[in-house]
Amino acid sequence: MRELFADMNTILVYALLFVVTLITAYILLALRNAFKKKETQKKKKSPRLGCIVSLILLLTAIALFSTAAYLRAFHAFTKQQLVAFVQCRPTPIELADFELVFIPVIDGVQQQPHTFPLKGDQWTVEGDILKWENMVTFVGLHTMYRLTRVAGRYSDVKSAESKQVTPYTLVAGQNNGFWRFLYNIGERLPLIEGVYGNSVYSYPAYGYYYKIYVTTSGFSTEKKSKQGDTLMDEVANELEFPRQ
Repeated sequence: MRELFADMNTILVYALLFVVTLITAYILLALRNAFKKKETQKKKKSPRLGCIVSLILLLTAIALFSTAAYLRAFHAFTKQQLVAFVQCRPTPIELADFELVFIPVIDGVQQQPHTFPLKGDQWTVEGDILKWENMVTFVGLHTMYRLTRVAGRYSDVKSAESKQVTPYTLVAGQNNGFWRFLYNIGERLPLIEGVYGNSVYSYPAYGYYYKIYVTTSGFSTEKKSKQGDTLMDEVANELEFPRQ
């Protein structure tokens, strides 16, 4: 049930729940009218019984509305949008510690893959996040994001201070004015809760790959066991058969 609502368009969900509510209310009203007609024919009037039926109708409508609101909130605040695949592999380059294969995903469509030689004992993917107010998220507008950088990372602070890092931009040639504007005054604009940088990082694990998501608050990652021969095989499989 959760996957069904997650895959459906927000407007379609509301329309479906509205139709179900109307049908249920119509059935209850029809039953009430039939019961009242039967009682009238028997000349047995019971105002108290009519009030009870009306109360049941009201409670049913409230229950349906509450269920619809819960399902909408559950979907809105637990949604994860797949934005990239990452895989680490050994590199023949002496000046790098490992190689990172990075494949961005936009609206469920695989983009051009990139390979980056990295120095460090971890990889990191960074980006910009625009977090909406809860009400905006509730009605279906998901977190706005931009992936900006891939880099190597040292988990040890002393190594980070003394050794070379290897950052690579993902926004070369893009105009950064819009996001700089959001950073400066975004939180003062209506409907926006915050604008900030965010990153996700982990150790390279050969034989595995990582899926990177954007959630309602920032980036997250999921480690997956590699089944195909290449990361491209994994991407094709994942995008053809979405995560259950």
